[in-house]
Amino acid sequence: NVSGNQNDLVLSGDYNSGLKDKMLNLVLDIRHLNLSCLEPFTSHQVTQLSGSVAGKLNISGSFSSPDIAGTLNFEKTGFNPGILSSYLKIDHSSLVFESKKIKFKHFELKDSLNKSAVIDGTIAIPDFKNIAFDLHLKTSDFLVLNTTEKDNPLYYGKVYLSSEIALSGDINRPLLNVKAKLDKGSAITYVFPNTALEEI
Repeated sequence: NVSGNQNDLVLSGDYNSGLKDKMLNLVLDIRHLNLSCLEPFTSHQVTQLSGSVAGKLNISGSFSSPDIAGTLNFEKTGFNPGILSSYLKIDHSSLVFESKKIKFKHFELKDSLNKSAVIDGTIAIPDFKNIAFDLHLKTSDFLVLNTTEKDNPLYYGKVYLSSEIALSGDINRPLLNVKAKLDKGSAITYVFPNTALEEI
């Protein structure tokens, strides 16, 4: 059991090393996971982490190829990826684990201006060496980049993006199909190696 600091997690079940393909028979009951507790482990790559995750996962199979079934629910979650410096929110969206797949069904992120990015599709994980993608991302006037020269002296600015992006293939050969346009208010500064500046 893990409890305290607004956390309540219970792991129960069995581990049998003698059963090669069925060594795991576990249930992870995430009654409340306070996401701010994870921020120190992100090496400052993610800041302003807040909100919670709850759900129950049944874990069977082996360590090299586990079969995970269940749902994780995000409630009033917020975070700021350092590489983007754009505060993002997730509320009332879920990840579904089923038949060695992670399923996204209208998984919605919102930027600081409440514009949406929606993810649909699946990530297939038959084992950790073979991961396949069938994901679709749609954005409309979404603030994907909000950095300053202090954040990244090589490139910085604001990017508002309307797009339809499809990710297919696998981890060894991912395929990306992008239809996108920069929306009003976008401005990027890129610093060339010779320190010359170009504004896009």
